[in-house]
Amino acid sequence: MRASSRSPTANRGRDVCVSAASGASSYGPRAGGVRFDSHVHVWAPESERGTKYAVNESNLPPAGLDGSAEALCAHMDAHQVQGALLVQSSSHGFDPAYVDAVVARYPGRFKVMGLADPEYGATPMRCAAQLGVMKDKGYVGVRFNPALFAGQKDAGVGMAGERALELFRQAGRLGMAVGYMLPEGYAAHANEVEALLNIQGAVYSPRGVEKTTVILDHFGFAQGLDGDDWKALAKLADDERVMIKASALFRGPGKGKQWPYKDAHKMLKEAVRLFGKDRVMWGTDWPWVDAECGYGKAWSLLDEIDDEDNALTQEEWDAVLGKNAMRVFGFQPGLARLMSSS
Repeated sequence: MRASSRSPTANRGRDVCVSAASGASSYGPRAGGVRFDSHVHVWAPESERGTKYAVNESNLPPAGLDGSAEALCAHMDAHQVQGALLVQSSSHGFDPAYVDAVVARYPGRFKVMGLADPEYGATPMRCAAQLGVMKDKGYVGVRFNPALFAGQKDAGVGMAGERALELFRQAGRLGMAVGYMLPEGYAAHANEVEALLNIQGAVYSPRGVEKTTVILDHFGFAQGLDGDDWKALAKLADDERVMIKASALFRGPGKGKQWPYKDAHKMLKEAVRLFGKDRVMWGTDWPWVDAECGYGKAWSLLDEIDDEDNALTQEEWDAVLGKNAMRVFGFQPGLARLMSSS
């Protein structure tokens, strides 16, 4: 068992903020802390798809949903968000050209979690060599998605076969995180995730060679604290390699509900209690959130927490909203301004 920074279950005597939007008493974060959005996507404007940038015809962005870097930066500037993790979208297939162009255009503002092709190369080691190329470009992670491992699933191994294991191990060697997108819910893929964690923990970690950080997107798609997904997720609370993204609340605890997704407040509090304040990070899932509550409300819903039982301390808010992602992804606030002025 770990001695950790788990939060107390109550926050008696903590400062009460007043939401400027509603004027109501709120237990949300005070203004002024560093904000880092741990989950955003970008894709090229429609006029540049198929000409300047590759297109994945099986996963085209919805018509009218702007996923351009310019739109993202405008949102971030409007809501005092200093940096973000670009999670490479499959709308361009495995081609990272647009993501790389965005990073070059806005130096110091973004970190990148890329997509690796599980079918690449003749052997698992050749497959994992993709991560070296990503690392050389400054990428900080790689995303695992069951849809990407469809060929491996047909072979009966899915995200727990030799190719997945070698990608997972190589990520650990290179200091890159593995992010899991599990739209069927964590419980449906718990065996695959935990197989890689268990193999690495039993065989490799004692040698100090590798320790892969695992990040489970969108609360593992858990829709409630009583459901199978959350119960399975909670079993990982004592594994310090595992982090939770409190992101895309409209997909998990807020699915089918209206903003400000009150059930998500409870899940966020419970995530911090179980996993500790240093292993939870906030994200919006832009631009998909624009089709739901919108980018601004994805942040301001934190000001709608009006129940002390769901409150976090300011230290916890600072960790969840910025410090954790900055530590894991190596983001330096203020670097973008410095680089743009040089």
